[in-house]
Amino acid sequence: MALTINHQTNEISNLTGAVTFNGVAVGGDNSPYFGDRGLFGGGYGSTSTIDYVTISSTGNATDFGDLSVARYKLASCAGSGRGLFAGGVSSTDTIDYVTIATTGNAADFGNLLATEYDLAGCSDPTRGLFGGGSTSNGSTVIQYVTIASTGNATDFGDLTTGRYQLAALSDGTKGVFAGGRPGDPSNVIDFVTIQTTGNATDFGDLTVARHSIG
Repeated sequence: MALTINHQTNEISNLTGAVTFNGVAVGGDNSPYFGDRGLFGGGYGSTSTIDYVTISSTGNATDFGDLSVARYKLASCAGSGRGLFAGGVSSTDTIDYVTIATTGNAADFGNLLATEYDLAGCSDPTRGLFGGGSTSNGSTVIQYVTIASTGNATDFGDLTTGRYQLAALSDGTKGVFAGGRPGDPSNVIDFVTIQTTGNATDFGDLTVARHSIG
């Protein structure tokens, strides 16, 4: 087994089989170990601030840098050693990126398919997805980017129902989108396989219909 660890970016590459590294299971070529840093970007009042914390310890956040556009109600995801921030208010289609291991200001990555906010993001090691949003009173659109490159988002497929103020998560294979609205809150959970484009499929329901969840 060939195993290369980049200690600046905390990435594992040239990995031909599954291993456990610092308690984290990784496997397959170019599967990254995401390291020990968490980032928070933007916020209400349209701030450009990006903060970071060291996840394994406790303590206050530290300044990381700034987004290219001050905004809130944006979405984020991470992979390939990068963090991405997309959309938000004041109405923007901007996608920014940072190198998580290196503090500094965000750089332009590309653009969403349209101006969007109140959307949700998730990712696997190589592909970032952004779903839903507040345009058209609840967007069905899922769009994706290849995290290690730069460029505009590409259409992935559609959510089962159009909505905004939803949440998203991933296990590195599936992307799951839950809750949201327009109008009445939704209990919908749907999912996609991140490496396979296409429409979302029903996953199940939340215990209570709600929006603005995390």
